[in-house]
Amino acid sequence: MRKSKKAVLPEQQNAIIENKKRDKRIVRTILITVFSALIVLGALAFGITLLQDSSKKTEEIIRQKDEVYPTLTPFPADFTTDIETIHEYTSLGTDIMYEYSDGSIFAIENLSENTKHEGHRFFENYFGILKKGEYEKYPDLFTESYTKTPLGFEKEPSRTFPPQKVYDILVEEIMRTKGSTGDYTYEGKKCAFGIYRVSYRIYRNDGYFRPDLYTENLIRPLIVELVTFGDGKDEMTFIKNIYTESSIVPDYGKEE
Repeated sequence: MRKSKKAVLPEQQNAIIENKKRDKRIVRTILITVFSALIVLGALAFGITLLQDSSKKTEEIIRQKDEVYPTLTPFPADFTTDIETIHEYTSLGTDIMYEYSDGSIFAIENLSENTKHEGHRFFENYFGILKKGEYEKYPDLFTESYTKTPLGFEKEPSRTFPPQKVYDILVEEIMRTKGSTGDYTYEGKKCAFGIYRVSYRIYRNDGYFRPDLYTENLIRPLIVELVTFGDGKDEMTFIKNIYTESSIVPDYGKEE
């Protein structure tokens, strides 16, 4: 039985909103400062070491935080039903909302193909895979290095999950280099680089994909780093790293 929500006073609601805005500003400032410095200074070797050390520390924080989370009571997994036929789910709002660094927001699905960039295309494909339960395609979303050594939040890129009823999706552009011929390189290859804050809910969560979202009111934003090689028909975008926002802003990711 779900617990009834307590009434939230207007002043409490305002305080919650302001705290979330503050935390998002902190995350944006930290990420932009760190990664801009790495790119401008060209300290790639140092950057790789820094990120590896950071990932290990992040995972220790995540491990400690996850130990105190309530156990998810999952809904039954359903590998056969077309989730687009479930009215209770589709009525929740399943578009992929994309917020640009200037604050403007659009649904990716409503953008014309010639206005989409690598970030739009990647997350449209990413959430399409989740919604369709195409788990066999999921590992291909990550770099080979990450798949071999998954130090971030995603520990098992090669795993099975049914169609995920994700909704209330928001992808926020924190930082993005334009073009794959700039100053940023990954494993010796020039590429475009982007950092995004990704949040969503899962309707009737079965726990196969995000067991950490133990109630439907909980949002735990993820920070996703993307690298893109080539362009046009040769464009290939992968997740370089993925971690929880709570590893940057402690105790962030609570029930609303």
